[in-house]
Amino acid sequence: LIGLAQAARIEGRAADGRGHLVEALAIADRIGDHARTALAAYRLGQVTPDVDAAGVLFERAAVAARAAGNRNLAGVALHSHGDVLFDRGRYEESLGLLLRAAAEFEAAQALNDLGTVYNSIGRIYRAHGRLDEALRYQKSALELHPKHGDPFSLLQSLNAVSVVYQRMSDFESGRAYLEEALAVSASLPATRAAARAQDFLRGNMAG
Repeated sequence: LIGLAQAARIEGRAADGRGHLVEALAIADRIGDHARTALAAYRLGQVTPDVDAAGVLFERAAVAARAAGNRNLAGVALHSHGDVLFDRGRYEESLGLLLRAAAEFEAAQALNDLGTVYNSIGRIYRAHGRLDEALRYQKSALELHPKHGDPFSLLQSLNAVSVVYQRMSDFESGRAYLEEALAVSASLPATRAAARAQDFLRGNMAG
């Protein structure tokens, strides 16, 4: 059913996809399958438009994932919930969730995901003007991503550090990190995602 939900989403049949996930979640609960409960609740949270209802599902996914021994998925669910709340301006709640996600990723030794959640935490501090703390988290992400991340994660970290330096009016350092990000992006395979990343970085450099 979770696979059917994914196929329905790809085909643009969102309502059908949600229906499959609701059914999958009910079945997983009934048979006590924590792993499938976690995955179904997480996927359902992703497609639930109401923020608070989605939050209940993400929390349910995190609890079930921990019960199944999947600390990485627990972290992913908490990170998703934290990012949703950040987008709604609920920064304090978001920060609490992101710190919980970081603890899950540390326990799972999911170092790429840990770096990514550090960037999200840094973004909250940046939004509050706490730039030293933002830079500390985003440099921590940058320490992880070259060793454990994919190139797009590395680009995210380089750009995040650049943005903080620019907010600090250290434009020379900001530009240096952007130039490094552009060099990394130039080494990527020629895909639409790579082209979008390059355009985004050039836009940041231009202004």
